Amino acid sequence: MDCDSEWQKMMSLRLSSVLDDIGVTQTMIRKTRRTFMTIEKMFTINARLIKNSLELSYVGSKIEGTTTIGLDSDRDANIKFPTYIVIESMSEFCPGRINLLMIKNENTASQFCCLQRVGIDVAAPAEVQLTSTDVKDQYGRVLMTHAEIDEPMKKAFKKVITHGPSRSMVDDIDLVFKFPCLKLPDECKYVSRRPRPGHWPLPETIQKIGNCESCVIPQGSHYSANPKIEWCFSTSQMERILMFDLNLVQIKVYVTLKILKKSFIQPLLGDRLTSYHMKTAVLFTVENYNSEVWTDRNIVACVILCFKTLLRWARQYYMPHYFISDGAANSANPKIEWRLSTSQMQRILMFDLNPLQIKVYVLLKILIKSFIEPLLGDRLSSFHLKTAVLFTVENYNLDVWTDINIVIQMNDYNQKQVALQNLALYVMSNDTDGGHHETAVNMLGHCYEMENKPVMAMHV
Repeated sequence: MDCDSEWQKMMSLRLSSVLDDIGVTQTMIRKTRRTFMTIEKMFTINARLIKNSLELSYVGSKIEGTTTIGLDSDRDANIKFPTYIVIESMSEFCPGRINLLMIKNENTASQFCCLQRVGIDVAAPAEVQLTSTDVKDQYGRVLMTHAEIDEPMKKAFKKVITHGPSRSMVDDIDLVFKFPCLKLPDECKYVSRRPRPGHWPLPETIQKIGNCESCVIPQGSHYSANPKIEWCFSTSQMERILMFDLNLVQIKVYVTLKILKKSFIQPLLGDRLTSYHMKTAVLFTVENYNSEVWTDRNIVACVILCFKTLLRWARQYYMPHYFISDGAANSANPKIEWRLSTSQMQRILMFDLNPLQIKVYVLLKILIKSFIEPLLGDRLSSFHLKTAVLFTVENYNLDVWTDINIVIQMNDYNQKQVALQNLALYVMSNDTDGGHHETAVNMLGHCYEMENKPVMAMHV
């Protein structure tokens, strides 16, 4: 067994012990889940007593038990309005409830839909706006907007913070208001039937996911011309089932990723790489590697596997959605938006360079700082250098990146002499219109000095 592998196993055991000490244990996770599920029941009972039909459900790190001291995780809660019902056709009309017809077109992304108002007592589209917040589209259909939720909240509370689909009155609680669907949309069924290795999730877990209720939440696509009329399919209950199905080691890996994100990645990228990106990477990695990998002695290796999954998606500027398909037959999952700039994406990809590739990058920076900047100024930036290194790493296999090849490639005498001759011919030629003749002369002089040919350098 090599020393790196032994070091990883030793560090994994120490990391597991530290995570135990800060509360990432089976006992604490069980108690946390039981506490928040009890709060859910108490809220629902209290709502029934005051003749209110609202239903509360917690999602996210608090009820999953995937947080610890220092992560400062918010409480994420969903509030469901059972008086509303989202239907896919008029034949599903439910008397006595506020019916909303799900509509999509060729411009609507797969995770999203619009909600058309339906008559109160008749299974027919509403012809007039039922509330002041409704709008009409180009076809005359009356659509419900996010203001259906926002306006009452603004009247009831002085301060309402909107972040994506969540609405909050205080800093540490994110509320997402949702309307239930009568049946699971086809896009959300993909998670139950898509091909996978088979060891996880188990068939009974997949069946639970298939029986899950789906809802829509007030969030539009970032690419939409009018996101205020779009509603997103929520898969939070499916996500909760899968997170409850993870074992302790897998939860420790996820918590470690969140700690690394907060400590090292967030200062570089801000909030653009979220815990949801980390969670998606963990779910796909758990699905692709069997249970024998997920042990206390392999925590560091599993963290690396999850980062490699993220980096693979980053290279493609694409992250698949775990639960929702794009609605087309035999198609891949739709992407989760990265919302990262090119330079921020470069920073992520630089994490994947091995030590030797980092040495090459640093050596190039030194050469540029010492020899090229005095000639060209700051026109050749670190951005250009990173781009060149990343493309080179992508195009050459690992056999090229060895210690001996650094010296061989950078001191290839024949290539160097050919380059020097070409530069000298360019300087001596008269056909320099439009070129940087002065820069070429200076560079040739420096090259002769580096070759220990001061006399030729003086005569340039």
